[in-house]
Amino acid sequence: MSDRVAPRFAARFVPTLALVGCSVFGSVAVGAVTSDDFNRPNSTNMGPNWVEVHGNTAIQNNKGKGASGAFTQGWMHHASFTGNYADSTCAVDFQASGIGENVVLMVGLDPNTWGCVSVKIQDNTGDGLFDRVFFEQAFNAGSWGNGNPVIYDLATPTASGRMTVSFDNDGDVAVCTIQNNASSQVETCSASGILAFAFPITGTRFGIGHSGGPFFDNWTADTYKPAYGTGCAGSGGFVPALDAPQKPIGGAPFDLEVTNGLGGAPCFFFFGLGQTAAPIGLSGCSLWITPILPPSFSIPLAGSGAGNGTITLSGTMPVVPVGTTFTMQAFIADAGVPHGFTATNGLLLVVE
Repeated sequence: MSDRVAPRFAARFVPTLALVGCSVFGSVAVGAVTSDDFNRPNSTNMGPNWVEVHGNTAIQNNKGKGASGAFTQGWMHHASFTGNYADSTCAVDFQASGIGENVVLMVGLDPNTWGCVSVKIQDNTGDGLFDRVFFEQAFNAGSWGNGNPVIYDLATPTASGRMTVSFDNDGDVAVCTIQNNASSQVETCSASGILAFAFPITGTRFGIGHSGGPFFDNWTADTYKPAYGTGCAGSGGFVPALDAPQKPIGGAPFDLEVTNGLGGAPCFFFFGLGQTAAPIGLSGCSLWITPILPPSFSIPLAGSGAGNGTITLSGTMPVVPVGTTFTMQAFIADAGVPHGFTATNGLLLVVE
């Protein structure tokens, strides 16, 4: 369980960002985002932002729609948006209009080989409800490294919902979340082993596939990944990690998360304006931020024991100029290692 601390975070984080706002560290892109709500006139042409590779896809009633025919496949990819699949989150709304249909998210796509991380939700029983998630190594390829797809059967089939695909463990694990529109139930499933694929995921494109005539809408692809560098191991060999799940937007809620630390130990948060990679003596740890700005602050981690220390600091991002850039790193006291502390990775954050 993580501990959530709002008032202390808000009180100490605001003056730091006010200082950072006075000295913006250049123009740094932490990630990019693109989207399509398909709100345009009915057409069999998806528009200049899409490349239709196989089959046919159409615009109908301000939504995308498979138009290749019953039980016939089609897919397309975004014409310009690219990024590292391991840093990405991709999502789309899906809606059935017949039986035996599927909607596919394609991430890390190489259009020449069709290779990608392909995650599809499908009506597998032919009743007009989406009921099964497939993880595959290429569009409709039926393989996941070992030659077979990884499948997950939904506890509650649904005619419509939203599918989101993201990645953990440096791109080794694909995570799919399905939000059921009828029940509001959220189900999550995953498949691992991507980094051991015989044919590595080397593409940088993002796409949508389908079979039959399902509708899809509100597609987004986001490569936001603020973490850089690596932490150093503490007690039990656990490496603590610092993350910011949401993009920093002025005036919006913002969380900081520390995981894998030593439970009960004090955790010190430091801010900077830029990135560095400076070894800290013989500790095996590195300083990832420069310069170190006042004020810093410390809060004890929740949990007990090595690797169980966590905390989530919740607050509101101060309203500072768009493009304000700052860096962060956390250090944790740890008497179980010779140098007496461990450190997290760095974060590079750009306020939107």
